[in-house]
Amino acid sequence: MQKRYWLRSGIMLGAIFSVLGYFLVVSNVSVPNHLSYLKDWFLGIPFFLSMLTGLGHIDIMNTGKIDFLAQISFLSITFLLYFIIGAFLGWLYGKIKNRNKSI
Repeated sequence: MQKRYWLRSGIMLGAIFSVLGYFLVVSNVSVPNHLSYLKDWFLGIPFFLSMLTGLGHIDIMNTGKIDFLAQISFLSITFLLYFIIGAFLGWLYGKIKNRNKSI
């Protein structure tokens, strides 16, 4: 039976980055100045995609909170984005590993 490295790595990367992203959004953790660009890069892509789809609504002007639909869309888009990245990396790993076995 072939091992599905793309599925394993996609689920792992998607789950890890979804939990990490949700923690960063909900807790408003302050990041040191030399690492602040990482938070912007990490959260910027999923937030942009959730706003682009129209599912995310951030009411910063009135309450400064993110509504439930925005949280769900952020989590699902984050999981999907990093699942695709992890699946691609796992697929590459599987191709390289199987190529070395056949030689």
